[in-house]
Amino acid sequence: MKNKLRKAAHVLELPDNVVSNEAHIEITGCNEIVIDGCKGILMYDENGIKINAGKHSVQISGGSLLVSSFNDENMIITGRVKSIEFC
Repeated sequence: MKNKLRKAAHVLELPDNVVSNEAHIEITGCNEIVIDGCKGILMYDENGIKINAGKHSVQISGGSLLVSSFNDENMIITGRVKSIEFC
């Protein structure tokens, strides 16, 4: 089944993360992070956010961090990002 999904994604020119259990992360400078495929928030305060990203968790550290959007498709985090750690 997994191979069929991967072949369909390739034919439709979809990103690999659409059929996998991994998140897609885009970083814009040090002020914004967009995460597609986020499964939930594990920890959240203005200095750190830890996210369930499927096979891994992602720890974002910084200052004035804010989840400005969170829906079924993606999460947007804004603030001063100092580090990103994959756990």
